[in-house]
Amino acid sequence: MRRLLIVFLLLCLFAAAAMADISVSVSFQQDGNNQIATFKASPGTPDSTEAAALFQSRLDEYFEQSDALKRYARVLGRGGETVIFERGMLCTSERFISMLLIRDGQQADGTNGSVPKSLCIDPKTGQMISLMDLFRAPDEARARLSEMIEQDILPTLSDYLEFSELLPVPEDCFYLDADGLTIYYDDQHYRTFSGSCGAVSFAWYEIEDLIRPDGPAGNMLSQKPDAGAIRAAVSAGSLGDRFPIRLGDRLGDVLSKYPRLSDPDYTRNAKVYQFEAAQLRGFSVEIPKYAFTEDMDTPVSAIRTSRISFCGLKTGWTGKEEIVTLLGTPDSQSVYDEQTAEDMLLVPGESLIYRMGSVYLELHLDEEQLLSALILRTELPE
Repeated sequence: MRRLLIVFLLLCLFAAAAMADISVSVSFQQDGNNQIATFKASPGTPDSTEAAALFQSRLDEYFEQSDALKRYARVLGRGGETVIFERGMLCTSERFISMLLIRDGQQADGTNGSVPKSLCIDPKTGQMISLMDLFRAPDEARARLSEMIEQDILPTLSDYLEFSELLPVPEDCFYLDADGLTIYYDDQHYRTFSGSCGAVSFAWYEIEDLIRPDGPAGNMLSQKPDAGAIRAAVSAGSLGDRFPIRLGDRLGDVLSKYPRLSDPDYTRNAKVYQFEAAQLRGFSVEIPKYAFTEDMDTPVSAIRTSRISFCGLKTGWTGKEEIVTLLGTPDSQSVYDEQTAEDMLLVPGESLIYRMGSVYLELHLDEEQLLSALILRTELPE
């Protein structure tokens, strides 16, 4: 009943404040070992000051970010106990304002756990956006999301991972950003090794045909291929903002920022680390199998992904002819039969290899000559 009341109050507030010039930002405050994220509503004009204050009070109530809660966190901190840790995310666009708060550890009621809460609103109308508002046909969308979870996500989860059921797809907590849609679970249904609530992520290009062009996410669809942007990012040893790790980064620094999904896998000459973050499904980094340094001190020698829209190159969609038209004739090519592909954690097919600066870009194609994986390397495997 309380949640329904808050939602009703938010609807009334947003309807009243929609015409006012109000912006939303997120800030982070370090309080001892605690991080507290706060969403802040700011007036754009003197006339919208009162509306922004009311908007702020409702946001605080919805996300339970009251001064009393912050005092509670500080009291716990002085006692040296497990304390509240909040992770806040915000993405704004012309068609939506998406907010997410995840609280790990001690909760306001004294229990321990991981609680996600999200809010998505239309900045023009002030109305709340539901998950199914994104799609042309909600039933078709539910079926496709469920199919992707069953085929692409469940098989990648460790048998030792704390989760019970990922289906049916929950619809009450989700986050939108430039990369895609991420759906969050309560920690009784899906909990990661790091102790936080689990999530599943869908890149926009993966669900592009389901999206309403005139809906909240209609302006987030695929960009046109850009050879210049590809060469600039690759030459810098990066896949751009989508995956802010560069070749040469220390593995220990990478894993401290992005917890790994499981123990490393192995190719013929490298150790491969995957990540538990939902948005990084399909991404991994490599270090040499026989490096002369401890693993955590070893620089990343390769970055790979089987799931990306990179400056217009889309795994599962872009074909060989389009790649060659965009980037020209490759500097070299490699053919992988079933055995060599298995040794390199690839599917059978061929790779088009381009040298850009001191970095190699390997675009691996499956047997249907569609882009299957994209790999950046400091040097080619022997």
